[in-house]
Amino acid sequence: MSSQVKTYRIFLAREVHSDATGHWIAMQKIRKAGEMRESLQVIWEQISDIFALEVYSYKQHIELCFTASEEHIGQIASAIYTMIPS
Repeated sequence: MSSQVKTYRIFLAREVHSDATGHWIAMQKIRKAGEMRESLQVIWEQISDIFALEVYSYKQHIELCFTASEEHIGQIASAIYTMIPS
């Protein structure tokens, strides 16, 4: 791994929804899970350097963290942000 690595943390904000809206959102996220798996596979295949992806959960709050060389941090960040629902 390159000597210059950076770690980033993405906080996923929690939202409160009605049951009907929550069900619709859950179904959308299930579909997104397949897209996320594909995006992670692409990252895995394209980056030959070592990198780390981590998920933290504390009191029902979720954070995504990733560490990589400066050369690859933008590529990983772009892939992760495309997976996060707006």
